[in-house]
Amino acid sequence: MKKILFTLLAVVMATSLVAYLYIKSEKETITTPTEVEDKQIINDNELNTDNQIEQEDNSSIENDNNIFSLVVEEIFLGQKGDFGSSRIVYFEKELPTTEQTYAIHQGDLYIFVKFKANRTKLQIDDLLGQIEVNGEENLDVKVEQNYDQYQIDVNGITEKAIITFGDIPSITIERKEPLRYTLTQTNTADRRFLFTNEYAIPILLVPSDEKEITLEFSEAMDTNKDVKNYNNEIIGKWIDEKSLKLNLEKVKSETDIILDGTYSIGGNYLTSWNQYLHIQKVEPKEWRVLLSGEEVGWGNRVRYYDKILYSPTNDKFIGIIDLGIIDGDGTGTNYSFVLEQKNWEPIIFEEYYYTNFDILGFPIQWINENELIYGGFYEIFTYNILTREKKSIFKMGRDAQTGVHQMMYDKYQDILYLLLRRNSYDENTKAGALLC
Repeated sequence: MKKILFTLLAVVMATSLVAYLYIKSEKETITTPTEVEDKQIINDNELNTDNQIEQEDNSSIENDNNIFSLVVEEIFLGQKGDFGSSRIVYFEKELPTTEQTYAIHQGDLYIFVKFKANRTKLQIDDLLGQIEVNGEENLDVKVEQNYDQYQIDVNGITEKAIITFGDIPSITIERKEPLRYTLTQTNTADRRFLFTNEYAIPILLVPSDEKEITLEFSEAMDTNKDVKNYNNEIIGKWIDEKSLKLNLEKVKSETDIILDGTYSIGGNYLTSWNQYLHIQKVEPKEWRVLLSGEEVGWGNRVRYYDKILYSPTNDKFIGIIDLGIIDGDGTGTNYSFVLEQKNWEPIIFEEYYYTNFDILGFPIQWINENELIYGGFYEIFTYNILTREKKSIFKMGRDAQTGVHQMMYDKYQDILYLLLRRNSYDENTKAGALLC
């Protein structure tokens, strides 16, 4: 057990009744000894009564100051690791009234606690001493003041830790895989596309006349929370403990769903990027050859594609979706690559792929009828549509100063051309060509 301990110093304030009586007696008029004695007895009784009331009042205030739930304003629990920091749960207006459990997905736990103003150092020390961290033996607990709040770092949780904040019911933190959801598909021909990524907000593409969709969660959910969009309209309805139905009738072209603050019964939640969902309605679209007017592609799914790249045998194609998300301050775009073959389910072999390559207007290229080639600044891949194998054929370290600026595959000579470039902040900026 790890416990945050602070030394509490008792400060005793004493008032001398003797001096008080002596001063009062000097101010009294001269009286007989008996009268003086009677007078002092009365004054003594009055003082004892007043002092008792004052002590009781101070005791009541002191007790209130030591009750954690009465003086805490905010409790924030978060996690920090290789992918930055994110919130686990935040209590402000309503504190827990029962024991609760929440998940931790990455790194270590950190806690912010803020108390009501005008607390003395002794009171703060006592309150912080009421915070206990129990669980595994090798937990490392550190406390420091961070502006007007106090930060508690809990490092080394491999399975779980139990946090107690004074009289507030305990909170258990358990290490788990993140909560996930999938899209319920009812019709392959009118398939909807859901693109998710660890570092980007999920995008859901649906037909323009879509009225509702259903998300299926990986765990039983707390269904008491309303699911709204950015316009604060309730758009989601729980139809069972795992299924959330989203009403899209009032959505004209696009909307954003807020899943932030949605927890499973076991206290699990979506990763920070996945706590929002962008839904975009797509109008019907036809692809045709410019000169002949011949229809290109097949099925209703062609409406989703921004570009279509046919195979050399023209019996299959790659549907390319421009997700329109710039990666940081880069110049490229995130794409989704979908393999389409007649009478086959579509295969999404890249959901979010960032590249600035432009190979004759496309970010991907056919090598032959069964293989594709594509890549980015650090790495070049091939993809075999028969084995569904993605293979790295050229790679540079993430810390390398030189990367691939553009590429082109010559299928007639079976040569891959790479244009290399050093990062612009390198004083020896150069470009060069490489034949593979």
